[in-house]
Amino acid sequence: MKFSYLKSRRFFSGFIGIFTIICIITFAGCESVVEEGSSDEQISLELTLESDGISSAEGMSKSVTGGSGSTVANATNVPVEANVSVAFDADINVSTLNTTTFKVTRVDTSEVLAGTVTYANRVATFIPSRVFVFDTVKKNKIRKGLKQDTSYMVTIAAASIKSTSGAAQGTSNYTFTFKTENLDYGFYFLGPNGEYQKAVPGQYNQYYDSSKPTVVYYHGWQNGSTKNEDFGNDNAFFFNSSTIGSYNVINSWMNKGYNVCIAYWAQWADESEVKDAQAKLWLGNNGKKQMRYMVRGGAYVSLPTTYSVTDLLFEEYKDIFGSSVSGIRFMGHSLGNQLATLMAYKISKGVAAGTLSSNLMPKRLTLLDPFWGKGSETYCGGVYPGAKSVTYMKEMLARDAFALEEIRTNSNIGGWVGDSCTEMRKLAAYYNPWPSFGDDTAKHLYAYNWYAMSINKVVYADKGPGLNGLGAAASDEQIKSVMNWDFTKKAIKSVQYRYDINAGKTTVTPADDTFKQLSGV
Repeated sequence: MKFSYLKSRRFFSGFIGIFTIICIITFAGCESVVEEGSSDEQISLELTLESDGISSAEGMSKSVTGGSGSTVANATNVPVEANVSVAFDADINVSTLNTTTFKVTRVDTSEVLAGTVTYANRVATFIPSRVFVFDTVKKNKIRKGLKQDTSYMVTIAAASIKSTSGAAQGTSNYTFTFKTENLDYGFYFLGPNGEYQKAVPGQYNQYYDSSKPTVVYYHGWQNGSTKNEDFGNDNAFFFNSSTIGSYNVINSWMNKGYNVCIAYWAQWADESEVKDAQAKLWLGNNGKKQMRYMVRGGAYVSLPTTYSVTDLLFEEYKDIFGSSVSGIRFMGHSLGNQLATLMAYKISKGVAAGTLSSNLMPKRLTLLDPFWGKGSETYCGGVYPGAKSVTYMKEMLARDAFALEEIRTNSNIGGWVGDSCTEMRKLAAYYNPWPSFGDDTAKHLYAYNWYAMSINKVVYADKGPGLNGLGAAASDEQIKSVMNWDFTKKAIKSVQYRYDINAGKTTVTPADDTFKQLSGV
């Protein structure tokens, strides 16, 4: 998937000729071209979405006119990863440019966005602070920065902004508004303290180093996550919970040498019926709710495409990672396990066909309290999603020989709520860090809590060849050694094992956990 700006530049002069101000919404790292023109001119930007045959224009975004403050049309469909820039026709004293004289405010809540203002070549740019922070009241985490489907006002305090010669750049405030696009999805890389930067093909990302291995987390069902003012964003590495407490293990993974990445598809996953979200992973024209997504306030918007969520993320995955990536591992929680599996399967087929680099294939796939809906589905060829996933998994294991692990923390997810899919356990290293605390929801979420924290220390089982390790810190080879799949015979082993928690189930940390080996799955 490639984003491109189609630019039609017609510029304007403002503030009674004292300076020319040009308002530009930019991607970080994109070069801004500044020109001057007559007072009746304006700037317009058009953003289109190009995706291998998908016709899905994201709309026209235009700036306001200058001077009087009247507008032609305020910018719309602005990407959430955009920065906001203004250009002057005089050299500016940088000490007069700051987040007070160049301010971005969320219209509906009057929240003033945190950020920084940079200046170069007569262009000032506001860069929003993009970071996850803990909300101690809601016992959750929230995302700071631009959010989708949200209007913002930019205020330029022209009287307080001075040129290098000391001239004020106007006599009053200059304001304009813009609105972000109503759909956001894709791959977000994380920094050690909750910082994030969305991956954009061809653009440098400060939290991604192609020479390092990368862990990619795929979240699950997100019912009710969109219509609130903050937009729900599942984060397996940065969490605040009344049951678990606050923790940040991003830096733990980074210290182990990993890039940390989250694949977001929350607006599609926001359905009251989990099977309606499930269908979108398999097929765009799925016969359920098709590819609709929820926007602020709880309304749904239809996306006219035959592509599935997997298809759309797959296209971005190829463009973002390319052939230079190394040591990919996927984590899929709940419904997200199906997305991780389907992504891996598309990659595997591409590698087998010679159209993709083998570096793109994950070396490890972790299913965290996985969910498969009960019942056969037409979008799965008339079989259970779990059964279809097992078929795909067997094909991949025979061809790609990666490490596969399944972790259960809530038996109900694989019982009365969904399909237990015991056949998948017969392929994987299957273990259960059952917590003795929390309700069903807390136990379900604990799967990624436990696994993310387990990067700090290898958790050992009490039986098996060579005191084999479990958890995120265990090596791929350690996981392979306790899998129920025979890589030599390319078949399920005649005797399968599971590993149940033996000690440590009353504490949150995996550090004191031990497991015992039991026959059967």
